[in-house]
Amino acid sequence: MDRPATSLCCLPLACLLTCVPALLGCIGSPAHASPVLSSAVTGARGSCTSRQPAAPATEPAPVLTLQEAVALALKQSPTLEAARRERNVGLVNADRARPAFRPEVSATASQVIRTPRVDLPGRPDEVVLPNSISRLEIGLRQPLYQFGAGGAPGRRASAIAAAAESRYRKSELDLILEVREGYLDVIRAGAYSEVASQGVELARENVRLTALLQERGFQAEVDGLEARRALLEAESGLLQAENGIELARGNVNRILGRSIDTPFAPASVTEIPDDPGPLNELVRLAASRRPEAQGLRHNMEEAEAGIQLAKALRQPRVNLEAGYALQTPTALVPRSGVTAGLSITLPLFDGALRSFNIREAEERLAQIKSGLRALEDGIALEVQQQRLAMVAARKRLEFANGAIDAARKVHEITMLKLERGHAIQAEVLNARLSLQRALTERATAETDLRLAAVRLDRALGNGVKP
Repeated sequence: MDRPATSLCCLPLACLLTCVPALLGCIGSPAHASPVLSSAVTGARGSCTSRQPAAPATEPAPVLTLQEAVALALKQSPTLEAARRERNVGLVNADRARPAFRPEVSATASQVIRTPRVDLPGRPDEVVLPNSISRLEIGLRQPLYQFGAGGAPGRRASAIAAAAESRYRKSELDLILEVREGYLDVIRAGAYSEVASQGVELARENVRLTALLQERGFQAEVDGLEARRALLEAESGLLQAENGIELARGNVNRILGRSIDTPFAPASVTEIPDDPGPLNELVRLAASRRPEAQGLRHNMEEAEAGIQLAKALRQPRVNLEAGYALQTPTALVPRSGVTAGLSITLPLFDGALRSFNIREAEERLAQIKSGLRALEDGIALEVQQQRLAMVAARKRLEFANGAIDAARKVHEITMLKLERGHAIQAEVLNARLSLQRALTERATAETDLRLAAVRLDRALGNGVKP
Protein backbone atom coordinates (compact mmCIF):
# COMPACT_ATOMS: atom_id res chain seq x y z
CA MET A 1 0.00 0.00 0.00
CA ASP A 2 1.30 3.47 -0.89
CA ARG A 3 2.48 5.77 1.89
CA PRO A 4 0.41 8.86 2.57
CA ALA A 5 1.77 12.04 1.02
CA THR A 6 1.82 13.69 4.41
CA SER A 7 4.42 11.26 5.73
CA LEU A 8 6.73 12.12 2.86
CA CYS A 9 6.32 15.79 3.58
CA CYS A 10 6.97 15.36 7.28
CA LEU A 11 10.33 13.67 6.75
CA PRO A 12 12.26 16.84 5.81
CA LEU A 13 10.58 18.78 8.61
CA ALA A 14 11.53 16.16 11.20
CA CYS A 15 15.05 16.18 9.87
CA LEU A 16 15.07 19.99 10.12
CA LEU A 17 13.84 19.95 13.70
CA THR A 18 16.61 17.49 14.56
CA CYS A 19 19.38 19.47 12.85
CA VAL A 20 18.62 22.96 14.12
CA PRO A 21 19.19 22.21 17.86
CA ALA A 22 22.45 20.48 16.98
CA LEU A 23 23.55 23.55 15.03
CA LEU A 24 22.60 25.85 17.89
CA GLY A 25 24.60 23.66 20.25
CA CYS A 26 27.58 24.09 17.93
CA ILE A 27 27.23 27.85 17.96
CA GLY A 28 27.13 27.93 21.75
CA SER A 29 30.31 25.92 22.11
CA PRO A 30 33.59 27.73 22.94
CA ALA A 31 35.53 29.05 19.98
CA HIS A 32 38.58 27.05 20.77
CA ALA A 33 36.75 23.73 21.23
CA SER A 34 36.73 22.72 17.56
CA PRO A 35 36.28 18.95 18.30
CA VAL A 36 32.97 19.72 20.02
CA LEU A 37 31.83 21.80 17.07
CA SER A 38 32.83 19.14 14.57
CA SER A 39 31.07 16.35 16.47
CA ALA A 40 27.89 18.39 16.84
CA VAL A 41 27.78 19.28 13.16
CA THR A 42 28.56 15.70 12.17
CA GLY A 43 25.77 14.46 14.43
CA ALA A 44 23.35 16.88 12.81
CA ARG A 45 24.33 15.66 9.38
CA GLY A 46 24.01 12.04 10.37
CA SER A 47 20.37 12.46 11.32
CA CYS A 48 19.41 13.22 7.70
CA THR A 49 22.22 11.95 5.46
CA SER A 50 24.56 9.02 5.33
CA ARG A 51 27.89 9.36 7.13
CA GLN A 52 30.91 9.98 4.87
CA PRO A 53 33.78 7.49 4.96
CA ALA A 54 36.65 8.55 7.22
CA ALA A 55 39.74 10.00 5.55
CA PRO A 56 42.92 7.96 5.85
CA ALA A 57 44.85 8.83 8.99
CA THR A 58 48.08 10.78 8.52
CA GLU A 59 51.02 10.81 10.87
CA PRO A 60 50.74 13.89 13.12
CA ALA A 61 53.51 16.46 13.04
CA PRO A 62 55.91 16.29 15.99
CA VAL A 63 55.12 18.73 18.79
CA LEU A 64 57.75 21.42 19.34
CA THR A 65 57.58 23.26 22.64
CA LEU A 66 58.76 26.83 23.09
CA GLN A 67 61.66 25.71 25.30
CA GLU A 68 62.78 23.23 22.64
CA ALA A 69 62.53 25.90 19.95
CA VAL A 70 64.69 28.29 21.98
CA ALA A 71 67.26 25.54 22.63
CA LEU A 72 67.46 24.70 18.92
CA ALA A 73 67.87 28.36 17.97
CA LEU A 74 70.66 28.92 20.51
CA LYS A 75 72.41 25.82 19.22
CA GLN A 76 72.19 26.14 15.44
CA SER A 77 71.03 29.63 14.46
CA PRO A 78 73.43 31.11 11.85
CA THR A 79 72.67 34.61 13.11
CA LEU A 80 73.79 33.72 16.62
CA GLU A 81 76.82 31.92 15.25
CA ALA A 82 77.91 35.16 13.56
CA ALA A 83 77.43 37.00 16.86
CA ARG A 84 79.44 34.32 18.64
CA ARG A 85 82.33 34.83 16.22
CA GLU A 86 82.17 38.56 16.79
CA ARG A 87 82.29 37.95 20.55
CA ASN A 88 85.37 35.78 20.09
CA VAL A 89 87.07 38.57 18.14
CA GLY A 90 86.39 40.93 21.03
CA LEU A 91 87.87 38.45 23.50
CA VAL A 92 90.98 38.13 21.33
CA ASN A 93 91.36 41.92 21.34
CA ALA A 94 91.00 41.92 25.12
CA ASP A 95 93.73 39.30 25.49
CA ARG A 96 95.95 41.34 23.20
CA ALA A 97 95.47 44.44 25.36
CA ARG A 98 96.01 42.58 28.64
CA PRO A 99 99.47 43.03 30.21
CA ALA A 100 101.50 39.84 29.91
CA PHE A 101 105.00 38.62 29.22
CA ARG A 102 104.88 38.57 25.42
CA PRO A 103 108.28 39.80 24.28
CA GLU A 104 108.80 41.11 20.79
CA VAL A 105 111.47 38.95 19.14
CA SER A 106 113.00 39.92 15.80
CA ALA A 107 115.75 38.51 13.61
CA THR A 108 117.91 40.56 11.25
CA ALA A 109 120.38 39.11 8.68
CA SER A 110 122.74 41.26 6.64
CA GLN A 111 125.62 40.84 4.17
CA VAL A 112 127.83 43.87 3.49
CA ILE A 113 130.66 44.06 0.90
CA ARG A 114 133.06 46.94 1.29
CA THR A 115 136.56 48.07 0.33
CA PRO A 116 139.37 48.55 1.21
CA ARG A 117 140.17 46.03 3.89
CA VAL A 118 141.50 47.57 7.13
CA ASP A 119 144.09 45.72 9.24
CA LEU A 120 145.15 46.45 12.77
CA PRO A 121 148.20 48.74 12.64
CA GLY A 122 151.42 46.89 13.27
CA ARG A 123 149.75 43.50 13.13
CA PRO A 124 149.38 42.03 9.66
CA ASP A 125 146.37 39.78 9.02
CA GLU A 126 144.61 41.16 12.11
CA VAL A 127 141.53 42.39 10.24
CA VAL A 128 139.50 45.26 11.65
CA LEU A 129 137.18 45.84 8.66
CA PRO A 130 137.07 42.95 6.23
CA ASN A 131 135.87 43.24 2.63
CA SER A 132 132.82 41.04 3.37
CA ILE A 133 130.85 41.27 6.62
CA SER A 134 128.02 38.83 7.49
CA ARG A 135 125.78 39.34 10.50
CA LEU A 136 122.74 37.57 12.03
CA GLU A 137 121.16 39.30 15.00
CA ILE A 138 118.23 38.16 17.16
CA GLY A 139 116.72 40.83 19.41
CA LEU A 140 114.19 40.67 22.25
CA ARG A 141 112.25 43.59 23.67
CA GLN A 142 109.68 43.41 26.48
CA PRO A 143 107.98 46.44 28.09
CA LEU A 144 108.24 46.10 31.85
CA TYR A 145 106.66 49.15 33.38
CA GLN A 146 104.93 52.35 32.34
CA PHE A 147 105.04 55.07 34.96
CA GLY A 148 101.60 56.60 35.60
CA ALA A 149 99.65 53.72 34.02
CA GLY A 150 98.97 51.74 37.19
CA GLY A 151 96.26 49.11 36.66
CA ALA A 152 94.71 50.89 33.65
CA PRO A 153 95.88 48.30 31.08
CA GLY A 154 94.27 45.44 33.03
CA ARG A 155 91.04 47.38 33.57
CA ARG A 156 90.89 48.30 29.91
CA ALA A 157 91.35 44.68 28.81
CA SER A 158 88.68 43.45 31.23
CA ALA A 159 86.27 46.14 30.00
CA ILE A 160 86.84 45.12 26.36
CA ALA A 161 86.07 41.48 27.19
CA ALA A 162 82.98 42.36 29.23
CA ALA A 163 81.65 44.61 26.46
CA ALA A 164 82.07 41.76 23.96
CA GLU A 165 80.11 39.44 26.25
CA SER A 166 77.35 42.06 26.62
CA ARG A 167 77.02 42.38 22.85
CA TYR A 168 76.73 38.61 22.55
CA ARG A 169 74.12 38.54 25.32
CA LYS A 170 72.13 41.14 23.39
CA SER A 171 72.24 38.92 20.30
CA GLU A 172 71.00 35.99 22.40
CA LEU A 173 68.07 37.99 23.76
CA ASP A 174 67.19 39.27 20.29
CA LEU A 175 67.19 35.71 18.96
CA ILE A 176 65.08 34.43 21.86
CA LEU A 177 62.56 37.22 21.27
CA GLU A 178 62.44 36.40 17.56
CA VAL A 179 61.81 32.72 18.35
CA ARG A 180 59.05 33.54 20.83
CA GLU A 181 57.37 35.99 18.45
CA GLY A 182 57.53 33.50 15.58
CA TYR A 183 56.18 30.72 17.80
CA LEU A 184 53.24 32.88 18.89
CA ASP A 185 52.59 33.79 15.25
CA VAL A 186 52.19 30.06 14.52
CA ILE A 187 49.72 29.76 17.41
CA ARG A 188 47.81 32.82 16.21
CA ALA A 189 47.69 31.49 12.63
CA GLY A 190 46.38 28.19 14.00
CA ALA A 191 43.67 30.03 15.96
CA TYR A 192 42.67 31.94 12.83
CA SER A 193 42.52 28.68 10.90
CA GLU A 194 40.34 27.12 13.59
CA VAL A 195 37.94 30.07 13.49
CA ALA A 196 37.85 29.88 9.69
CA SER A 197 37.17 26.14 9.90
CA GLN A 198 34.26 26.76 12.25
CA GLY A 199 32.96 29.36 9.83
CA VAL A 200 33.09 26.80 7.01
CA GLU A 201 31.15 24.30 9.10
CA LEU A 202 28.51 26.90 9.92
CA ALA A 203 28.31 27.93 6.25
CA ARG A 204 27.88 24.30 5.18
CA GLU A 205 25.15 23.80 7.71
CA ASN A 206 23.46 26.95 6.43
CA VAL A 207 23.60 25.57 2.87
CA ARG A 208 22.02 22.32 4.01
CA LEU A 209 19.29 24.01 6.03
CA THR A 210 18.57 26.45 3.24
CA ALA A 211 18.18 23.55 0.82
CA LEU A 212 15.73 21.87 3.20
CA LEU A 213 13.75 25.08 3.60
CA GLN A 214 13.86 25.60 -0.16
CA GLU A 215 12.25 22.18 -0.62
CA ARG A 216 9.48 23.24 1.77
CA GLY A 217 8.99 26.47 -0.12
CA PHE A 218 10.24 28.76 2.68
CA GLN A 219 13.34 29.91 0.75
CA ALA A 220 13.78 30.99 -2.86
CA GLU A 221 16.40 29.69 -5.25
CA VAL A 222 18.39 32.89 -4.88
CA ASP A 223 18.71 32.17 -1.16
CA GLY A 224 20.31 28.81 -1.93
CA LEU A 225 22.71 30.47 -4.36
CA GLU A 226 23.62 33.09 -1.76
CA ALA A 227 24.21 30.38 0.86
CA ARG A 228 26.52 28.50 -1.51
CA ARG A 229 28.37 31.72 -2.35
CA ALA A 230 28.90 32.36 1.35
CA LEU A 231 30.24 28.82 1.72
CA LEU A 232 32.77 29.34 -1.08
CA GLU A 233 33.84 32.60 0.56
CA ALA A 234 34.31 30.82 3.91
CA GLU A 235 36.33 28.04 2.26
CA SER A 236 38.53 30.68 0.61
CA GLY A 237 39.14 32.25 4.01
CA LEU A 238 40.06 28.85 5.42
CA LEU A 239 42.60 28.32 2.62
CA GLN A 240 44.20 31.68 3.36
CA ALA A 241 44.34 30.84 7.07
CA GLU A 242 46.02 27.49 6.34
CA ASN A 243 48.55 29.24 4.12
CA GLY A 244 49.22 31.62 6.99
CA ILE A 245 50.07 28.64 9.21
CA GLU A 246 52.59 27.36 6.66
CA LEU A 247 54.24 30.77 6.34
CA ALA A 248 54.45 31.22 10.12
CA ARG A 249 55.87 27.72 10.52
CA GLY A 250 58.42 28.37 7.76
CA ASN A 251 59.53 31.55 9.50
CA VAL A 252 60.13 29.68 12.76
CA ASN A 253 62.14 27.02 10.92
CA ARG A 254 64.23 29.77 9.33
CA ILE A 255 64.98 31.26 12.73
CA LEU A 256 65.92 27.81 14.06
CA GLY A 257 68.38 27.33 11.20
CA ARG A 258 66.66 24.36 9.57
CA SER A 259 64.67 23.68 6.40
CA ILE A 260 61.58 25.88 6.20
CA ASP A 261 59.34 22.92 5.33
CA THR A 262 60.25 20.95 8.46
CA PRO A 263 56.91 19.85 9.96
CA PHE A 264 56.08 20.61 13.59
CA ALA A 265 53.07 21.47 15.71
CA PRO A 266 53.26 24.06 18.50
CA ALA A 267 52.43 22.99 22.02
CA SER A 268 49.17 24.26 23.45
CA VAL A 269 49.49 27.62 25.22
CA THR A 270 46.62 28.34 27.59
CA GLU A 271 48.05 30.52 30.34
CA ILE A 272 47.40 34.25 30.30
CA PRO A 273 50.34 36.47 31.35
CA ASP A 274 50.06 38.16 34.72
CA ASP A 275 50.02 41.91 35.25
CA PRO A 276 53.51 43.36 34.68
CA GLY A 277 53.71 45.37 37.89
CA PRO A 278 54.53 49.03 38.66
CA LEU A 279 56.46 51.03 36.08
CA ASN A 280 59.19 52.34 38.42
CA GLU A 281 60.21 48.84 39.48
CA LEU A 282 60.23 47.61 35.88
CA VAL A 283 62.38 50.51 34.70
CA ARG A 284 64.86 49.95 37.52
CA LEU A 285 65.17 46.26 36.65
CA ALA A 286 65.55 46.99 32.95
CA ALA A 287 68.29 49.59 33.51
CA SER A 288 70.32 47.08 35.52
CA ARG A 289 69.73 44.00 33.34
CA ARG A 290 69.75 45.22 29.77
CA PRO A 291 72.96 44.06 28.05
CA GLU A 292 72.99 47.22 25.92
CA ALA A 293 73.28 49.37 29.06
CA GLN A 294 75.83 47.00 30.57
CA GLY A 295 77.88 47.18 27.38
CA LEU A 296 77.94 50.98 27.46
CA ARG A 297 79.04 50.92 31.10
CA HIS A 298 81.91 48.62 30.14
CA ASN A 299 82.76 51.01 27.30
CA MET A 300 82.91 53.80 29.87
CA GLU A 301 85.38 51.78 31.93
CA GLU A 302 87.46 51.21 28.80
CA ALA A 303 87.40 54.92 27.95
CA GLU A 304 88.39 55.94 31.49
CA ALA A 305 91.32 53.54 31.38
CA GLY A 306 92.22 54.95 27.95
CA ILE A 307 92.38 58.46 29.38
CA GLN A 308 94.77 57.31 32.10
CA LEU A 309 96.94 55.53 29.54
CA ALA A 310 97.00 58.59 27.29
CA LYS A 311 98.15 60.76 30.20
CA ALA A 312 100.79 58.19 31.15
CA LEU A 313 102.49 58.53 27.76
CA ARG A 314 104.39 61.54 29.09
CA GLN A 315 105.99 59.38 31.81
CA PRO A 316 109.12 57.20 31.41
CA ARG A 317 108.86 53.60 30.20
CA VAL A 318 111.11 50.75 31.32
CA ASN A 319 111.92 48.02 28.79
CA LEU A 320 113.88 44.80 28.94
CA GLU A 321 116.16 44.32 25.94
CA ALA A 322 118.32 41.34 25.00
CA GLY A 323 120.08 40.16 21.87
CA TYR A 324 122.32 37.55 20.28
CA ALA A 325 124.62 38.28 17.33
CA LEU A 326 126.45 35.86 15.01
CA GLN A 327 128.81 37.72 12.67
CA THR A 328 132.07 37.75 10.75
CA PRO A 329 134.82 37.87 13.42
CA THR A 330 137.50 40.55 13.36
CA ALA A 331 140.30 41.61 15.63
CA LEU A 332 137.88 43.73 17.65
CA VAL A 333 134.57 41.83 17.21
CA PRO A 334 134.04 38.20 18.32
CA ARG A 335 132.21 35.66 16.20
CA SER A 336 129.15 35.65 18.52
CA GLY A 337 127.92 37.57 21.51
CA VAL A 338 124.96 38.05 23.86
CA THR A 339 123.65 41.35 25.23
CA ALA A 340 121.01 42.05 27.87
CA GLY A 341 119.91 45.06 29.86
CA LEU A 342 117.22 47.55 30.87
CA SER A 343 116.39 50.75 29.03
CA ILE A 344 114.40 53.76 30.22
CA THR A 345 112.70 55.90 27.59
CA LEU A 346 111.39 59.38 28.29
CA PRO A 347 109.46 61.22 25.54
CA LEU A 348 110.50 64.85 25.24
CA PHE A 349 108.87 66.61 22.29
CA ASP A 350 105.57 64.80 21.62
CA GLY A 351 103.36 67.04 23.77
CA ALA A 352 100.97 67.95 20.93
CA LEU A 353 100.30 64.32 19.98
CA ARG A 354 99.85 63.36 23.62
CA SER A 355 97.38 66.23 24.13
CA PHE A 356 95.33 65.13 21.11
CA ASN A 357 95.16 61.57 22.44
CA ILE A 358 93.94 62.77 25.84
CA ARG A 359 91.28 65.02 24.33
CA GLU A 360 90.08 62.23 22.04
CA ALA A 361 89.75 59.82 24.98
CA GLU A 362 87.86 62.40 27.06
CA GLU A 363 85.43 63.14 24.22
CA ARG A 364 84.90 59.43 23.74
CA LEU A 365 84.01 59.06 27.43
CA ALA A 366 81.57 62.00 27.26
CA GLN A 367 79.95 60.49 24.16
CA ILE A 368 79.41 57.16 25.89
CA LYS A 369 77.89 58.83 28.95
CA SER A 370 75.42 60.75 26.77
CA GLY A 371 74.58 57.57 24.87
CA LEU A 372 73.91 55.74 28.13
CA ARG A 373 71.50 58.44 29.30
CA ALA A 374 69.68 58.33 25.97
CA LEU A 375 69.52 54.53 26.13
CA GLU A 376 68.10 54.56 29.65
CA ASP A 377 65.38 56.99 28.56
CA GLY A 378 64.60 54.74 25.58
CA ILE A 379 64.48 51.67 27.81
CA ALA A 380 61.98 53.39 30.12
CA LEU A 381 59.78 54.28 27.15
CA GLU A 382 60.04 50.75 25.74
CA VAL A 383 59.03 49.23 29.07
CA GLN A 384 56.08 51.60 29.36
CA GLN A 385 55.02 50.85 25.77
CA GLN A 386 54.91 47.09 26.29
CA ARG A 387 53.31 47.46 29.71
CA LEU A 388 50.50 49.56 28.23
CA ALA A 389 50.20 47.10 25.34
CA MET A 390 49.57 44.32 27.86
CA VAL A 391 46.92 46.39 29.64
CA ALA A 392 45.21 47.24 26.35
CA ALA A 393 45.30 43.64 25.11
CA ARG A 394 43.82 42.41 28.38
CA LYS A 395 40.94 44.89 28.02
CA ARG A 396 40.42 43.86 24.39
CA LEU A 397 40.29 40.25 25.51
CA GLU A 398 37.55 41.06 28.00
CA PHE A 399 35.60 42.96 25.34
CA ALA A 400 36.06 40.12 22.85
CA ASN A 401 34.66 37.57 25.31
CA GLY A 402 31.59 39.73 25.78
CA ALA A 403 31.26 40.22 22.04
CA ILE A 404 31.43 36.46 21.47
CA ASP A 405 28.58 35.86 23.88
CA ALA A 406 26.47 38.50 22.15
CA ALA A 407 27.38 37.24 18.65
CA ARG A 408 26.46 33.67 19.58
CA LYS A 409 23.06 34.76 20.81
CA VAL A 410 22.47 36.82 17.66
CA HIS A 411 23.48 33.87 15.50
CA GLU A 412 21.21 31.57 17.50
CA ILE A 413 18.24 33.91 17.09
CA THR A 414 18.97 34.38 13.39
CA MET A 415 19.03 30.64 12.80
CA LEU A 416 15.73 30.27 14.65
CA LYS A 417 14.28 32.99 12.45
CA LEU A 418 15.64 31.18 9.39
CA GLU A 419 13.97 27.99 10.58
CA ARG A 420 10.64 29.80 10.67
CA GLY A 421 11.20 31.50 7.35
CA HIS A 422 11.60 35.00 8.83
CA ALA A 423 15.30 35.55 8.06
CA ILE A 424 17.09 36.24 4.81
CA GLN A 425 20.55 35.04 3.79
CA ALA A 426 22.09 38.47 4.36
CA GLU A 427 21.08 38.28 8.02
CA VAL A 428 22.52 34.77 8.35
CA LEU A 429 25.75 35.85 6.69
CA ASN A 430 26.10 38.94 8.87
CA ALA A 431 25.41 36.92 12.02
CA ARG A 432 28.03 34.32 11.07
CA LEU A 433 30.61 36.94 10.10
CA SER A 434 30.00 38.82 13.35
CA LEU A 435 30.61 35.65 15.31
CA GLN A 436 33.77 34.93 13.33
CA ARG A 437 35.02 38.48 13.84
CA ALA A 438 34.45 38.19 17.58
CA LEU A 439 36.28 34.87 17.72
CA THR A 440 39.10 36.29 15.62
CA GLU A 441 39.37 39.34 17.85
CA ARG A 442 39.65 37.11 20.91
CA ALA A 443 42.45 35.09 19.26
CA THR A 444 44.17 38.33 18.25
CA ALA A 445 43.85 39.83 21.72
CA GLU A 446 45.23 36.70 23.38
CA THR A 447 48.22 36.61 21.02
CA ASP A 448 48.83 40.35 21.37
CA LEU A 449 48.81 39.96 25.16
CA ARG A 450 51.39 37.19 24.99
CA LEU A 451 53.47 39.12 22.45
CA ALA A 452 53.47 42.19 24.68
CA ALA A 453 54.57 39.98 27.58
CA VAL A 454 57.52 38.49 25.70
CA ARG A 455 58.52 41.91 24.38
CA LEU A 456 58.36 43.25 27.92
CA ASP A 457 60.67 40.41 28.96
CA ARG A 458 63.09 41.53 26.25
CA ALA A 459 62.79 45.15 27.39
CA LEU A 460 63.66 44.01 30.92
CA GLY A 461 66.66 42.02 29.69
CA ASN A 462 65.04 38.66 30.41
CA GLY A 463 64.94 35.64 28.18
CA VAL A 464 63.56 32.11 28.11
CA LYS A 465 66.68 29.94 28.15
CA PRO A 466 66.51 26.15 28.57
